[in-house]
Amino acid sequence: MFGNLADGTPAVLQGRGAYHGVPELPIGLSLTSLAPGREGRTQWRFEPAKGKAAYTQHWNAKYALWMDSDSSQQHVLDATTGALVRTQSLTAKVDWRRFDPVAAKYELLSDVDLSAQTPVLKVFPAQFCNILLGDWNWFLCYTEAGKHLGPPYCVGRVHLETGKVEYLELPVSVEREVGKEDRLIWGQPQKSSTVNARGIDIVSDKRSQGDGWWWGYLGSPTAVGGRVYFTTMLGITYALDAKAAVLDEKALLSVNDLGTPGQTWSLNSISFANGRLYHPSMKEVVCIGK
Repeated sequence: MFGNLADGTPAVLQGRGAYHGVPELPIGLSLTSLAPGREGRTQWRFEPAKGKAAYTQHWNAKYALWMDSDSSQQHVLDATTGALVRTQSLTAKVDWRRFDPVAAKYELLSDVDLSAQTPVLKVFPAQFCNILLGDWNWFLCYTEAGKHLGPPYCVGRVHLETGKVEYLELPVSVEREVGKEDRLIWGQPQKSSTVNARGIDIVSDKRSQGDGWWWGYLGSPTAVGGRVYFTTMLGITYALDAKAAVLDEKALLSVNDLGTPGQTWSLNSISFANGRLYHPSMKEVVCIGK
């Protein structure tokens, strides 16, 4: 991830460490200078005892991030030196807004410990699906009932300075019919078709035929115009207020789709150019203007 230090030095933050015994070592982060005359020189290294670089290595002029799915923690580093400043839990003292389908409204669980829930919940942020906006690191939560991962179907964010953590449940899908109100689907796993525009089923791994909330490398979120967009494998795209003071139902601006539920598939990021958004599914590219 490219950026600039507080003194203006251009640099790129790199991560090493993943599944299946990847050879790149040492595990951790490196900040590499791109300044004239110092291109390619390591500014600093952060080498944790263990972990995986399974997230986008976001940073700003003050801090760099190391997210650790194994321990449900986020480590905040000094961007200039690489020194560990603080470690923040993704499970302790969180605000969790979950949807009650019977009452048809959100309920707030304030300052709860997810590890003390029944069943115990572990937070496993979706890989490469995080984005740093201001002082908030946003991400989606992998969801798998049998593995007790969650909070289920939630977008989350953690504040770099205070460690405040918030989760907001999102509808898994939306069904639309002309002349009828949208029907939001909550809390239920969905299946997606991997048939492309030529009628060819290109996938043999059943994990790629779900909704993307478990073990799918989703497209990285995109932030533009004060909004942040997350897309799941179903082609469902959530637009959220990137500047929301509180991550509640008002922060969820819309639930969009790239096509018929169950017949649409996407692992793409939204691109932005000249006032337009471009977003592809397996079957077509959509251009969204004003």
